[in-house]
Amino acid sequence: MNSRLTFTWEQAKQMIEEAIFAHFGESLKEIQLNLLQDSWDGLNYQQISQKHHLSVNYLRGDVGPKLWHKLSIVLKKDVTKTNFKSVLEQIHQNQFQIESSSFSIASIPLTDFPFPEGSVPPNSPFYQERGIESFCYQVIRQPGALLQVRSPQRMGKTSLLKKILDQAKLESYQTLYLDLWRVEPPILVNWHHFLQWFCFTLAKELHLEDPLCSPWDTSIWSSSDHCKNYFENYILPSLEQPLVLALDDLDQIFLKEEMIHFFLRMIRSWHEQAKSPSPWQKLRLIIAYSTATIRFWQIDPTLLSQGVLVELGDFHKQQIENLVRIHQLSFSDEKINSLMAMLGGHPYLIRMALYQLKTTALSLEDFLQEISISGGIYHHYLDQQIQIIKDYPELSMAFKRILAADHPILLNQAIAYRLWSLGLVKKQGHKVMIKYHLYHHYFKNLSYFIPAMT
Repeated sequence: MNSRLTFTWEQAKQMIEEAIFAHFGESLKEIQLNLLQDSWDGLNYQQISQKHHLSVNYLRGDVGPKLWHKLSIVLKKDVTKTNFKSVLEQIHQNQFQIESSSFSIASIPLTDFPFPEGSVPPNSPFYQERGIESFCYQVIRQPGALLQVRSPQRMGKTSLLKKILDQAKLESYQTLYLDLWRVEPPILVNWHHFLQWFCFTLAKELHLEDPLCSPWDTSIWSSSDHCKNYFENYILPSLEQPLVLALDDLDQIFLKEEMIHFFLRMIRSWHEQAKSPSPWQKLRLIIAYSTATIRFWQIDPTLLSQGVLVELGDFHKQQIENLVRIHQLSFSDEKINSLMAMLGGHPYLIRMALYQLKTTALSLEDFLQEISISGGIYHHYLDQQIQIIKDYPELSMAFKRILAADHPILLNQAIAYRLWSLGLVKKQGHKVMIKYHLYHHYFKNLSYFIPAMT
């Protein structure tokens, strides 16, 4: 067998530990690692309990179920003791296939390396599979599905949306992508006008002959009722195949408190109606939004609890190695570790770094020194990150504490959640610490820039 396809326990252990830590901010306990390794080796619960002098009921009824549940969450698959080895082997195989496909780009000329701005096309060699795509495909195959994709800024939400839509097209679904950035500000301040724009745009994009075929009299029905009626009697019956509708940048209407509450209640109603036979089963809805907005913190959490939630995180080392290879850079393992030590696996930060290193004469050492002192190519991005907390003394003071600490610290839960949603910190159990060394260097030097932090 090709050695690159051989998947050892040590590789599996690393994959699991990285995934668990990235999602839960915690490390596996010795008993969990023992259960995983022994299960990998084919031992049953009775044999494992005898080997480690533990109660079989404790392993089978407590440790095991909790561990398989956590793995199901982080791997986006239904993981059990029986199948966890095959699940990990399949993920490894998929990553190998992605890595192998990158060798075909070795002849890309320098002028064809795109500036890392905006979304990555689904079939681009620069798109890195995250391991959640197949899970998302499964979700949208369900009648009346609702999928939420969220993360802080520039983590790849739009790229994932377009990847899902591309797959939906291959499976003969109708697809439609709407970016709410295109909505004119006057429309965003009026719920009635927004829903009319929404229905008109969908009908137009679906090439229906008579968008908004009748006026909306709100003295009889509410605007939401008119929108529901328009979908039920006009849009949904016109569909020959189920429609996968992706609404990107939903956070554009987060700033309008009344609007976002109306909208989330409306799509929750649609999702509920699709649970029984109805025209709404033809609609598969995906909404994507940033958590790095002030209004996001103020939304009733129950309004964001419907459907299936996918939260995008950092790239793993394997994906960064793929990108380094695609950019035709000769990096040792030590250099990749140095890059990740500064930037973590943030997709935008990594892509910008590799583009800069590919298109300039800078060495990695000089690049890392420059950004640690002045922010370098990330200057504007970093300033945008800090703008949000400038006017919130409680956030500024908490962030100052984090910058001054050399270890994870315990914060008020609400404050910690807000800083995490901005993408500025990472969790370690109930504590938090600065997310990237780049943030620590830059923001600590700029602490005078935030009045509440001086």
